[in-house]
Amino acid sequence: MSYYEVLRGLRKKAAQPQEKQFAEFCLHAELLPVRREVFDHAATLWAEGQRQGTIVDDGDLLIASTAIVHRLPLVTANIRHFEWIDGLTLLDWRV
Repeated sequence: MSYYEVLRGLRKKAAQPQEKQFAEFCLHAELLPVRREVFDHAATLWAEGQRQGTIVDDGDLLIASTAIVHRLPLVTANIRHFEWIDGLTLLDWRV
């Protein structure tokens, strides 16, 4: 999901130099699979968010669930989007 979100943003801006840099970066990165466990966790988060009145994009829920399932921190500039999620370690890439 993260790969998709970054790539679609770069293509929307027609940012070919940045897209080339991103492609080079991705050669050294591992793409994690979205397994059933990730979908199950994302569905739980969606339901929790609905009960709390927190509306979250499905992509963000899948990204957060992937981080939790794989026991990895989520690196983002949108800390506010994710801070309500228990068990999720957040790192702000701008700091």
